[in-house]
Amino acid sequence: MSQLASIQELNTQIAELNQLLNELRAICPSDDTAVVIVPDNVQKDLKEAGIAIDTTQDITGNDVKTWMKETESQIDSLNSTQQLLMIQLQSEMNKQNEANQLLSDQLKKQQDEINAIMNNMR
Repeated sequence: MSQLASIQELNTQIAELNQLLNELRAICPSDDTAVVIVPDNVQKDLKEAGIAIDTTQDITGNDVKTWMKETESQIDSLNSTQQLLMIQLQSEMNKQNEANQLLSDQLKKQQDEINAIMNNMR
């Protein structure tokens, strides 16, 4: 997978986690001990994100806050990975630009030499 495709995939994952975080914020009560009903789609998204949920017990505001912290941690980790990939991509682009500049300089030098020879022949 190319670096650009990797960056795009990370963007998608980050967007999905941000959506999950917003959903968790929407159901999070101000009281940590209050029982919360977690919609099925949010439970599914939590499981897909690798966040363990125990549906055999009542889910409280404290549980939701823990999930929010785990989601934020995953987002931070993906952001860091994305930044590293962007730095690597920038480095590769810089190397390519340098190679193009060297080639351009070499071609200009050859053209100047040809022009000098032509002028000397006149």
